[in-house]
Amino acid sequence: MRVRIGVGVGGGMASGDPEVFGAVVDGLEQLGFDSLWVAERASGPALDPIVAMTFAAARTTHLKFGPSVMVLPGRNPVLLAKTMASLDRISNGRLLPAFGLGVADTAEHQAFGVARMDRAAWFNEALPLMRRLWTEDVVEHHGPRFHLDAARVDIKPVQQPLDVWMGGIAPSELRRVGRLSDGWLPSFVTPRMCETASPRSDSMPTKQTGKSTPNTTGRCWPTPTDRSPIGSSNSSNCANPTKTPAT
Repeated sequence: MRVRIGVGVGGGMASGDPEVFGAVVDGLEQLGFDSLWVAERASGPALDPIVAMTFAAARTTHLKFGPSVMVLPGRNPVLLAKTMASLDRISNGRLLPAFGLGVADTAEHQAFGVARMDRAAWFNEALPLMRRLWTEDVVEHHGPRFHLDAARVDIKPVQQPLDVWMGGIAPSELRRVGRLSDGWLPSFVTPRMCETASPRSDSMPTKQTGKSTPNTTGRCWPTPTDRSPIGSSNSSNCANPTKTPAT
């Protein structure tokens, strides 16, 4: 078993101040942390996660990075597949993509334009479609929401396959983790919550990935200011007790 430590940042450290966020990114790279995780809140003070990850990729050579987690419902799966593949390519395989349904917040739902009751169905169709676009030369797809004829993403990820993490702790979310993901990244959960939740996730067959269990598990928990490795109360440690998609 391999344990790696990453740091998740919220609105304070991932704000629009390039000096503050740049110092965080540089410090994590210099101190040998495994990964940087950036939050997504369309209505919050944090940078857009794609912008933040691109910034981090350009300043570093070893640090991995990912969203914790990026909202999938409401995004075009072809364009997002191209964006994620481009980030993985330009960073030489350091992207850790993680997706979720989004927080239960009216402002966030309005920003993405998907009704709360429709988010899961959107996710269930979009993620497998993105996986196909990352691996297949030409994709034909006709589903409830997306219709593609000879769609293609010619920029392929360095990582083949590109492992996908998912968040969530509710029973329905854990079933989706087991069915669709390669890794599980719950946030702000206790060890006891993870212990009782993991079997539900691990016991579900991953029909879309061909794996019997998600092969990566992470944990995120808040770190007080005086214990933070980079000196901010807005950080959280992300511990991965198994492996990360890139080495």
